[in-house]
Amino acid sequence: SVTTEAYLQDQDSLSGMYAFLRDQGILEQINAKDQLHTLFLVDDATFAQEDTTNATFLAKSLVTDIALSPSNLYDGERILMWHGKYVVVSLDSAALAGNISHIRFNEVPVKEIIKTSDGYIYVLEHLIKTPMSLYDVINNLGDDYSLFKEMVMAKNVLTFDKPNSKPIGVDNTGNTVYDSVFISNPFFDAKGFDLTAESLTATVMLPSNEVI
Repeated sequence: SVTTEAYLQDQDSLSGMYAFLRDQGILEQINAKDQLHTLFLVDDATFAQEDTTNATFLAKSLVTDIALSPSNLYDGERILMWHGKYVVVSLDSAALAGNISHIRFNEVPVKEIIKTSDGYIYVLEHLIKTPMSLYDVINNLGDDYSLFKEMVMAKNVLTFDKPNSKPIGVDNTGNTVYDSVFISNPFFDAKGFDLTAESLTATVMLPSNEVI
């Protein structure tokens, strides 16, 4: 009967995650959007062992703009997170029979599910790992590299392919949420260099604003 933020404030076992989400501005953004959501979290003992070096990327990997009811999950479902990566749902026969520990996101088992007044919280055995592409690295550069980042990102093209996109939910304003918006960069693509490919191996010289 309380919001996700109010629930997290009162949970000692999730206090570290609450502080992390607050410090990264995630809770503030959730409140500003004022729509349903789901968080993928871990308890404090597990979070203390996680690598939080890239805090912004990690924080956005924990949130999706869909309220994921466990009864509506299906095997192979793809969930788009705030950092632009997909998480894949895996359900076996035990999960379909109601055993939540057999629900897996990117093969990470679920420990607990909490329904709040504005979404869901899934407490997992450990945080979901999603690889970073070169696009992710550049997009998460700090203010000292903003000029280089802007030059690269200015070449981006966003494409919504409705016939090949799947409706995955409805937000609290009644808008249909689809599973994908495609990002391409024709400037680099023409050179056979896909910035969004997670398998790409490359070396990049990063000029700071001062250098530029």
